[in-house]
Amino acid sequence: MPASEPLTIDAGGVDLRAEMHLPAEQTGVVVIPEVSATMENVMLDAVASRLRDADLGVLRIALLTEDEAADGNIEGLRPAPDVMGGRLGAVLDWMALDDRMAVLPFGLLGTDTGAAAALVAAADRAERIGAIVSALGQPALAGDALDRVGAQTLLVVGNGDALSVDGANEAARRLGAVSQVERIESAGYALRPDELDAIGTLAADWFTTHLVTMESPIDVPEPEHFEDMHADRFPPQQGKVKPNH
Repeated sequence: MPASEPLTIDAGGVDLRAEMHLPAEQTGVVVIPEVSATMENVMLDAVASRLRDADLGVLRIALLTEDEAADGNIEGLRPAPDVMGGRLGAVLDWMALDDRMAVLPFGLLGTDTGAAAALVAAADRAERIGAIVSALGQPALAGDALDRVGAQTLLVVGNGDALSVDGANEAARRLGAVSQVERIESAGYALRPDELDAIGTLAADWFTTHLVTMESPIDVPEPEHFEDMHADRFPPQQGKVKPNH
């Protein structure tokens, strides 16, 4: 398995740290935005490993610069999905110009506020994004962008967090595409190995079911066709909730 390649990507005049892993026979690339500068996240390490095992390309990107993180005054940036989503959108534009990735469908996976940033970026680039996973994220922070998301979206929440469950259900009702809410047994962010495994499996299954079936990066369905699509292509899981649209 090839090693991850460290990168620095210019995201609209802001240099962001990234790590890219592209298998020889990858069928799509999943971008994992992290609202930090360190990319030190146990859950995302586990999920990224599972995605690589599924022969998916993975690009992890730190949406804060090292200077912003070192300054410590990042509270105005951290909860701002429009700012973080704009940076992520610039990264997607960079990927679309890279010969290694330009012909592949893109997916997005975010946690916490990174999930909202992913949804904002997907809303602005609907023709590029084929599938999204919010893993213990805060998708409701994406606001009005939810209505413009065209990618099939999985929202993974922990049963122990009622606010997150409610927020995910509300976001799913607003999303303009096929969406599903999947609950896992979890008491919070101190995740056990079995919980990490559950999140990684759900994410890998979602992307291999919905992302790699795209024939090209521009095969994302038009909004008027959303009602004809069936979320049942994703294997049923216990505890699944299908919001009514």
